[in-house]
Amino acid sequence: MEEGANGNQGSQGSPDISSPPDPTQAMPAFPEGKGVETLSPDEAQQEWQQMTLDKEGKYESWPRSVFLARRDKLYDRGFAIRDEQARKAREAESERSLRQEIEKIEERDEREEIGKSRSALVQHFHGEKEADAAIKSAKSIFKRFATPADISFVEKSGLGNDPEFIQKLAEIGDILKRGERRR
Repeated sequence: MEEGANGNQGSQGSPDISSPPDPTQAMPAFPEGKGVETLSPDEAQQEWQQMTLDKEGKYESWPRSVFLARRDKLYDRGFAIRDEQARKAREAESERSLRQEIEKIEERDEREEIGKSRSALVQHFHGEKEADAAIKSAKSIFKRFATPADISFVEKSGLGNDPEFIQKLAEIGDILKRGERRR
């Protein structure tokens, strides 16, 4: 037999065992006879655990690279899917929790804003009853003359809680009442 220039035997001899395995050649048959992609996550986990422990020694005959590739694929199939599902569940829970916290803060801020507005109105109108009457008058005037777009804007912007806005609407209401009485 003739040796080639690279040290490998010629076409009549067996190939040099130090050369890397041909990736196009089929992998050896697996004891389970199933490809990783056909396994359920539970089956993949079970086989991965068997390979990791290998108490029976049935994987010793496999080339190390094939063994590691199969073991990694099994892990990805059996555990990574659940890890991804768990990560998504944690993210969803975090988002839900964050939305709830933001809502609580917004509600608290709105209550504080209403309380401050109410205090300012009580002070401006010199008493609770007078402030209640002014608020009632402001609401009446606003409902009477506001368009749906105006109502939407005031609700979204929080302007309805602004004491100066309420004071001006109450003043407009008083002016209109005086004008109606003169007729």
